Amino acid sequence: MLDDLKIEVIGDTVSWYSSGKIIELNIPNIGSALLDKNNNSIVVSILDGKYIKVVNVFDLLGNCLMELSEPEGFEFYYMQSKQDLGVSIVCSSDKRIDGRLDWQFLIDYKTKSLYRHCPSY
Repeated sequence: MLDDLKIEVIGDTVSWYSSGKIIELNIPNIGSALLDKNNNSIVVSILDGKYIKVVNVFDLLGNCLMELSEPEGFEFYYMQSKQDLGVSIVCSSDKRIDGRLDWQFLIDYKTKSLYRHCPSY
């Protein structure tokens, strides 16, 4: 079922088909929207200019589960789908951590927060 789910972003509208109906959300300044197959959710980046300002997570029926801000000391860079991890949010820092500036963060659905998972290459 989730393999067939297609997300479409046109202007300020993100839409998908779920549970027999089309879900449409009007969200100003959408950057991108990705399916998190591991958690049955849609992850949407919202821009301020050309940079990600906030990330919202919705269930498949369009209910907002959480709004995520940048992790302390980091700035959002981009989002990507990872087959085994779900959606990874790459963030950059001005200070090196373990020799790296860019890190992949994953969503913790229990605490509704991001956690640093691994370096981004």
